[in-house]
Amino acid sequence: MLQEQLTDAIIRNAGLDTAEVVVIRVRGSYRAEEEVAYRILDGGTYGTGGGNNVIKHRRRNRAAYERFKREVLDELAPTFQVYSAMYTYWYLRLLAERAADYHILEDGFGSYQSLAEQRHFFASRAELPLAGRLRVWRRRVCQVSAQRPAALDFQRLLDGATSYYTTSPACFPWVEEARKVVVAAPFPPRYVGRYEGATVMGTSCMVETAVLTMEEYLPMLRRVLHKVADRGVTQLYLKFHPAQAGRKAHLKIYRALLAEFAGRMQITELPQGTSIESLAAGNHITFITGVSTLAFHVGATGAEVLSYLKEVEAIGPHSTSYLADGGMEIFRRITTPL
Repeated sequence: MLQEQLTDAIIRNAGLDTAEVVVIRVRGSYRAEEEVAYRILDGGTYGTGGGNNVIKHRRRNRAAYERFKREVLDELAPTFQVYSAMYTYWYLRLLAERAADYHILEDGFGSYQSLAEQRHFFASRAELPLAGRLRVWRRRVCQVSAQRPAALDFQRLLDGATSYYTTSPACFPWVEEARKVVVAAPFPPRYVGRYEGATVMGTSCMVETAVLTMEEYLPMLRRVLHKVADRGVTQLYLKFHPAQAGRKAHLKIYRALLAEFAGRMQITELPQGTSIESLAAGNHITFITGVSTLAFHVGATGAEVLSYLKEVEAIGPHSTSYLADGGMEIFRRITTPL
């Protein structure tokens, strides 16, 4: 959703002609039924694969390249510009090589890493264990030449960007201010006044991503909710992470836990379509999270952000060690312990 909100804000702020905008959606964000003012393409159809049947995969990869060439490359204006998060899709490299300017968009905790962490991320892709190197080699054998990036191609994209678009000044901490663009009003205010003064909580999908077990997560969440109630909160608005909402069996367990607090506070579940960022932009709220990039975005609206990070980390180092140190340092700085 962040990429969609940034896209709309950049188009709006720059006064771009939507008839000249093409958006490539990836990672499940493409919705064929969506109606917007600009053209949307499904980046999943340009993906490449590899396997033992080289002829089959090479034929499929060539078809993906030809489709991308027909739908995108052949339609580009001479002075086109590219706006993209730091993805490593083969076609992004082709676009950046031809673009008049290449801009990087904020995307998750990785955008709050230090420069050293950024470089390590791209370098580590070339230092895979043997099994990983074999998978990469097999994929490269099946790809056409235009789909085979060199080892440093994506590092060069990082270094050669014209500008970096963010929702918060804390993003891309290593980028000089002259190349950093803090997007104006990336989250259009919604529900104006309806949640004024509200306390809103966003839960994390730590069980669904196998960071914590349900046996670890539930007692922690119970402790957190007790702390919320102890602060005198009588009305709590809560939104489950989409990964939680998508697991019906898990959702039933979480709702049973929420029901335990019926005598202490009213907990209202927000619909999945609710943008907490836009809700915060339209109201002065207090936002509670464990560890999430929502803290950066909601904090940028002026909301107070409380974190139960201490409760998360008490379970063990593994609960946050997978996140970038640079991003975590900024997260601690802009949030207040619950």
